[in-house]
Amino acid sequence: MRLASERVANLLRLASFDHLFLNLPRRLEGLVRALGEGAPYEWFMRRVSDLMVIREPLTSWEYRVQPILKIVRGIMNERHRLRLWCYKSQKMEESSIRMAERVARLILRLNVSGKIEVDEWGEMLTRFLEESGESLEDEARYIAERFEDGVGVCLSDFYGRELRELLIREGLDARFTYVFKPYHFTPLEVLLREFRRWRLRGLPPLKERVEELVRCHSEFIRDYVLTSGSYDEAYLRWLCDRAAWLRVG
Repeated sequence: MRLASERVANLLRLASFDHLFLNLPRRLEGLVRALGEGAPYEWFMRRVSDLMVIREPLTSWEYRVQPILKIVRGIMNERHRLRLWCYKSQKMEESSIRMAERVARLILRLNVSGKIEVDEWGEMLTRFLEESGESLEDEARYIAERFEDGVGVCLSDFYGRELRELLIREGLDARFTYVFKPYHFTPLEVLLREFRRWRLRGLPPLKERVEELVRCHSEFIRDYVLTSGSYDEAYLRWLCDRAAWLRVG
């Protein structure tokens, strides 16, 4: 979300640190360092477009991460000892895109037929959790191998807690904090978390719970994402409708 990126950017502006690990594709690391040394932002975006590393629409990606990129520009000239890294693995990016595409197809099928194929959802989520778990381990090693003395900041997303656990396992003193508070997980995010919990406990997924969350996700897409100008707007509209305690007056 762009709102989260804006809050992160404000924190980075004020915080003191020696290492900055960005959750951006590793293939962008050279370009991001050039940006950190003061390269023009427009040049950076042209080069990102030329590399064709970003699998989602570039305008959507830029909208979400621009606040952080703007803070990064020139940061290495101001903080001469700063080490800057991009740690996202290509496998994680590809796995996330595959799941997003398959979720979209399954939601379309639900909207047409009214039926939810629980087994197919389960197979998809199981594969994604296996692939993302392997990618997170790779990312934790990547970070640990490059971190030296001092203070490091590592930006993450939905997988922050899992990444923290892996970094601790790699021997780092890692701490975790939510930047965007209060954050309510969307139905699909809740489904992923619950599915992961079922797998860790060796339990079969609850058919009724899967169906409930899939239908909630379908409603989230239909009633909010497709009728909003941005994902941030969709999320905040959904949040106000679903979290009545946030309403004022």
